[in-house]
Amino acid sequence: MRTTATLTALLSLLATCARAVQITSPTKDASVDFSSGVTVRWSTVSTDPSRARLVLVSMAAGHTPFRRELSDDVDLSQGSLTVAPQADVAADSGYQFNFESVEPGNLGGILAQSPQFKVVRAAAEDDDDDKDLSTTATTRVTATVTISSARRTSTSSTAADGAPPPPPPP
Repeated sequence: MRTTATLTALLSLLATCARAVQITSPTKDASVDFSSGVTVRWSTVSTDPSRARLVLVSMAAGHTPFRRELSDDVDLSQGSLTVAPQADVAADSGYQFNFESVEPGNLGGILAQSPQFKVVRAAAEDDDDDKDLSTTATTRVTATVTISSARRTSTSSTAADGAPPPPPPP
């Protein structure tokens, strides 16, 4: 009986080790620029599942937790995938890619994790640091006041931007 339990545990451990999908790129401490496509590379063995979900995460201590699903259906036999530029991914360290299972019996289970890398630029950032990105808007405010009485009518106009006021109404 005890031998059967030990054998079952050993086979379970071997089955877990057989799922050897490994994310090989980006490498540890690599600088990743999300302003252009990022290529994720991996290797598999014959016992790995054929499909997985690709997720970008940052769960490192001292960092704001981050999770973004990048693809729900990655064909693992391809060995690489180029991820489209990603806006609003903060430049920081501690990011990694995860492959998560899409199999019903292990849905969401982590199959592989890349080494941690740093994001140096996101797609929303601009190349030209000297460019003035501010926009100036000018609003013209005109006020017309008309005072009428039996003896006298007076009209006054003021423009906030210094432009001449429009002509008084007839």
